[in-house]
Amino acid sequence: MASQMTTTTFDNALKVLYPAGFEQVWYKKCPFVAWIPKEYDFGGSSKQINPLYGGVRTSPSFSVAMAGKSTPSHARFNVTRVKQYLIGSIENEVIEASKGKPAAIAEALKTALDAAMYSFGRTTAFQVWGDGTGTRGTVGAYAAGVITLSNRYDIVHFEVGDMLVKKTAAGVLLPGRMLVTAINTNNAGSGELTVTLLDGAAAPAATDTLAQEGEYTAAGSAVLSGVRAWVPAAVPTPGDNFFGVDRSVFPTRLAGIRMNGGGKSIEEIVFEAQAEASVNGADVDTLWMNSHRFAALCKSIQSKAWYGQNSIVSVKSSRGRSGKVNVGFQGFVFPGESGPVTVMSDPNCPYAYGLMTSRKAWKLSSLKGAPHFAEEDGRRFRQEVASDAIEFRLKAYWNLMCKRPLDNVLIDWDN
Repeated sequence: MASQMTTTTFDNALKVLYPAGFEQVWYKKCPFVAWIPKEYDFGGSSKQINPLYGGVRTSPSFSVAMAGKSTPSHARFNVTRVKQYLIGSIENEVIEASKGKPAAIAEALKTALDAAMYSFGRTTAFQVWGDGTGTRGTVGAYAAGVITLSNRYDIVHFEVGDMLVKKTAAGVLLPGRMLVTAINTNNAGSGELTVTLLDGAAAPAATDTLAQEGEYTAAGSAVLSGVRAWVPAAVPTPGDNFFGVDRSVFPTRLAGIRMNGGGKSIEEIVFEAQAEASVNGADVDTLWMNSHRFAALCKSIQSKAWYGQNSIVSVKSSRGRSGKVNVGFQGFVFPGESGPVTVMSDPNCPYAYGLMTSRKAWKLSSLKGAPHFAEEDGRRFRQEVASDAIEFRLKAYWNLMCKRPLDNVLIDWDN
């Protein structure tokens, strides 16, 4: 019967609802993730990145040059994949009630998958900007079921319905879970999470850190190695081991450039970051900022002679697995010593930091799509065993790659 719901019907609806692929749903809310180039060939047990950090010796003396023949120094980052899963469902009652009504079927499918992609995108945006620990926020205070975050800007990393776990400041995973039942993003002083303590969870203490269930492990985390893992706020010290590399041998070339901006105007900091990039031989073309910092910079420079309508630019996303996604974002051009830098805003960028970087320095590398349907049995949708619903599973096997760590300046705005 033409009105019968089948997996073929679902697949045909997908082609209509998402002609450019799932990326079109979540790219718009995740500018930095959308902007990063993608690759879908992350096979094998790891992928190797070999940035150059030392050159060949030179001398005005032939004999000295001959005696000192050497080869360039390359690091060898052996980057491994991490996993991300999302499992959703559509009630069979909705499907039955929609038989013979293609528009209703499509609406039910779109509602379920849009919600799934929103959640996947939000988690991806957090992880890509993260430091690899999985920490979404730190407890500032707790009273009467309400967690007040120590940094109110971290509230963007949480959603109602999240199941949270916590660690001590020393990194010890604590028992129990916490269900987020309400979120206050309008508090002028700090973000607030209303939580229900479950499974023997003790009241959160100040300095406890928070993550979604599964993101913390007893020994560390199970998330992407984000921007602040590749370009850490602290200079790597001897004994550092990041994907097999001790970056302390040449921190700027293997872990990026760090710059403090305390006591200076925001535009002064941007100009000085460009100078730091130039001095160190970095190639930069884009500055990413938290939305609040972006607004502060716009207000600070709006009266400057060089800033005007011609400074506004449109930046396109990478095109995703289908090659069709083309989401646009607005930024503006900031003049610089080595050429203009495009300033972009992302609400997921940590408020404390800015990243001056080059698009060619990064890759979001995955095995197949990110995410893609689990269809090892040939089906994208399957009948659930324990409930009256059709189930779909999305997953990604991936990690963030920094091909040129040198081409990054991590700006600490206030220190």
